[in-house]
Amino acid sequence: GLSNLLLGAINLDEALCDAGVPGLKVLPSGPFPPNPSELLGSAAMETVLGSLRDLSDIIILDAPPIIAVTDACILAPKLDGSILVVRLGAGNRDMTLRAKSSLENVGARILGVVVNDVRPESGYGSYYYYYYYYYDKVKSSQGPNE
Repeated sequence: GLSNLLLGAINLDEALCDAGVPGLKVLPSGPFPPNPSELLGSAAMETVLGSLRDLSDIIILDAPPIIAVTDACILAPKLDGSILVVRLGAGNRDMTLRAKSSLENVGARILGVVVNDVRPESGYGSYYYYYYYYYDKVKSSQGPNE
């Protein structure tokens, strides 16, 4: 995993795992190191990111919750962009704004927000439900060539 790679115990080819999808590789985190923040901010991490950029069209990193640990704030300035993922009902507006502010304070380029755990019955998704329902009805009434 990544921690073994950063500590020099393995090379990148050994760390990357086949995901079972052509062209997709996964780099698991590896064992929990004693100093994760230090490793993520290290020159070795810069080297790994550079090597991954050379090998890949797109790199997606998944970091733990930004309020809990500093990993996302350490990684974000090294990346082309960040997407803030918020679980509906898991926190409050102030926590979400604090997470956004933390990313902005380190110079992260925030590309957007993903809200997960939205249930259609909650009302949050109703606009999209009606939009797609309307779109499907219009398309089916127009016929196949319109």
